[in-house]
Amino acid sequence: MLNLCIEHNPRAGFTLIEVLVGLAILSIMLALGMPSLANYMGNARIRASASSLHAAAQLARTEAIRRNAVVELILTDDAPTLVNTANLSTTGQNWIVRLWDPGAATFRLLQGKSALEGGSTSVVVTGTTSRLTFNGMGRSAGGVATFVFTSTSGVCADVHGVGPMRCLDVRVSAAGQARLCDALITTAGDSRACT
Repeated sequence: MLNLCIEHNPRAGFTLIEVLVGLAILSIMLALGMPSLANYMGNARIRASASSLHAAAQLARTEAIRRNAVVELILTDDAPTLVNTANLSTTGQNWIVRLWDPGAATFRLLQGKSALEGGSTSVVVTGTTSRLTFNGMGRSAGGVATFVFTSTSGVCADVHGVGPMRCLDVRVSAAGQARLCDALITTAGDSRACT
């Protein structure tokens, strides 16, 4: 007959001291990694907001060319669904891409977004203009525009790269080309540079 008894070794497992030492080491590693994780999350929020505005500028230009009409990208603090808003702001946390409809003498909403999407209030947008208008040729009617994305939770890196946050710019040329870039990068030929 088969013996199904399993021997129990009283020395199997971990002692209380071993568990406490393991938890202490894990706690120290987590404490060392938290600032890096917080900086990573702040940089990710800045990049996501800047990428969203960059995509909106490209959409506005593309729609202006496709429709051969005037299309605007505006910054506002109003809800991103209020297409005929007059409350424009160079520090607006929402942006709207809208098409001018001359027949109805009003704007039509093409897209509305918020810098606060995802529940983050740590991203600050500052533009040189609150209204970016593209004509039917895709050119920026107002000339050059810059939108700077910074963080309220940390200081942007300086010219030496010292600082926790990498703040980004969205720059639109007079020809209408939108570019997402890092103003701190000055190396010739680097695609991330603003120059």
